[in-house]
Amino acid sequence: MGDGTSSDVIPFLEALTLDRLEVLCGVPSVAHMASLALAELGLLASPSAEVKLILDFPMSHAMRVLEGTSAHGRQRTIVATRNPCPEHAEDLWELGARALVMIDLALAEPMGRVLVELRERMAAGERYRLTPVFQSPLNSTERAVLRYTARGWEQRRIAEELRVGEQSVRNAASRVHFKLGLSNPAQLALYYWGLGPRF
Repeated sequence: MGDGTSSDVIPFLEALTLDRLEVLCGVPSVAHMASLALAELGLLASPSAEVKLILDFPMSHAMRVLEGTSAHGRQRTIVATRNPCPEHAEDLWELGARALVMIDLALAEPMGRVLVELRERMAAGERYRLTPVFQSPLNSTERAVLRYTARGWEQRRIAEELRVGEQSVRNAASRVHFKLGLSNPAQLALYYWGLGPRF
């Protein structure tokens, strides 16, 4: 596994063979480097491209972009992330991107096979996912509490967002802590954003 820098993203981009892509990244220099890598391969990185490649860098960038994109627009997106948290991957998937790829898994597989399947599925209007197979112990409410806690939200705000009482949020938060073996909101945030050790 790489160190999480932009150099870890470039090998994935070098194997990507879609005709034109708009590269979206929260760090302009990384987006620029990705565009240059595409250009070296004879691919056009264009802000007007139909397909958007969203690099989940820095943390939560892909989620913010997808949340601000129409459902129709999400159907033309590929999200590439390094975050190993299964709940984060599930949240990204539920936001409706056409493809979700864990960069480390993509680099471990024969890239030609991954990209052929990605292109075939996108061309057929199907979704594609290359993420670890993991069944989260959390239900959808608990996962939402984890997500919003990781964003630094107070329990009152989470309760308003979920349209439940604060006690329901406290109970869900306790279950999340127990199920994941984590003891405080800081550990939840580190876990969700893939920044700390797997607790």
